[in-house]
Amino acid sequence: MIQDNFQDTLFEDPVGLRFRHAREKARWSLESAAQQLKLPVAVLDAIEREDWSRLGAPIFVRSYVGSYAKLLGLPASVADEVVRGKPQPQLASIGNVPPRRRLDRRLGRAARVALVLAALAALGVVAWYLRSGEGRALYGIL
Repeated sequence: MIQDNFQDTLFEDPVGLRFRHAREKARWSLESAAQQLKLPVAVLDAIEREDWSRLGAPIFVRSYVGSYAKLLGLPASVADEVVRGKPQPQLASIGNVPPRRRLDRRLGRAARVALVLAALAALGVVAWYLRSGEGRALYGIL
C-alpha cells in the first residue's frame, strides 16, 4: 500500500504550495507538467512560488492558473481566488495629454500638410510647363 507523505492540515495551504503538493503527489516533475501544458517551466515555477508579477496581466494569471489547476485536478475556483488576491494594475489616463506633446502633434500635422501642398504645387507646375509651348517643343509632345 502506497502511503502519501502529505497530511491534512487544519488550515488551507497557500495556493502555490497546493499546486506543488498536487504536482508532487501526481509524481510529475515541473518540466513534465510544463510540457503537458505547453508552457515554459518559468510560468509554473512562478505559480508555485506565487510570483504573480512574472505572469503579467490578470487575464494571463487566470489562464495559467486555471490550466495548471485542471491538469492537477484542483478546483477551478483556485484561479478566481488568485486573481482576486492579485492587485489590479493602475490604468494610465489618456485624457490629459501634456501641453508639449499637444504642440508637437500640431506641428507634426502642420508639417505633413505643408509637404503635401508643396508636392501638389510642384506637380501643378510640371503639368503647366508640359502644356505650355516650350514644354511641348522640348519633349516632342503634340
